Amino acid sequence: MAETIKTKLLLIEDDPKIVALLTKFLIVEGYDVMTAFDGQSGLEKALSSFPDVILLDIMLPKLDGMNVCKELRKTTTVPILMLTAKGSINDRIEGLDIGADDYLIKPFDPRELVARIETILRRTRTTPRQKTYQFDSLSIDIDKQVVSQFNIPLDFTTREFDLLYFFIKNKNVVVSRDQIMEALSGIDRDAFDRSIDVLISRFRKKIKAIPNRPIEVKTIWGSGYKLIVNV
Repeated sequence: MAETIKTKLLLIEDDPKIVALLTKFLIVEGYDVMTAFDGQSGLEKALSSFPDVILLDIMLPKLDGMNVCKELRKTTTVPILMLTAKGSINDRIEGLDIGADDYLIKPFDPRELVARIETILRRTRTTPRQKTYQFDSLSIDIDKQVVSQFNIPLDFTTREFDLLYFFIKNKNVVVSRDQIMEALSGIDRDAFDRSIDVLISRFRKKIKAIPNRPIEVKTIWGSGYKLIVNV
């Protein structure tokens, strides 16, 4: 009988009691668990061991979780679920905006943590997708999460790129605000509900600033938004 391949999980957390508790629980749930107790060693382990998912505390010694997330997003799209005692909306929005996939506030039930992990993994383990899109001079590389025009990279955050990819998959189709939230879900719904308008506004400004505007996002009053391809 073939051996089941376990999901490789990296837990970056400085509290030994939390590490011991979660490690024991996650191993029982079938995960292959690695640990790191500070941000710097966690970043190094993440880049060298290629985990399938990362649980990342924010308040870490040597390098805080926000900066660990920023560094990881320069080179990898590995799913990141942030764990933190900081519960303000602004803290959650900041974590999501720099590339975290989900956010769980301490204290939490380990069963909820596993449910969140599995939700993230279902989203990332999808069928093969088209890797590149070309709209006149505008190029979108899905795997590298790079948007460029005339081979010059444009400045898109991880969340803005996710939104762009969603619009591209639904080009020339009206999508509602709720559909956008659902497509980018798996994160704290309350935090995202308050930030979605800011995200869309910022995203549209960047689209409008693209020379020759090969694509644009139009508001369909009372219905939502539509990505229009002008080439």
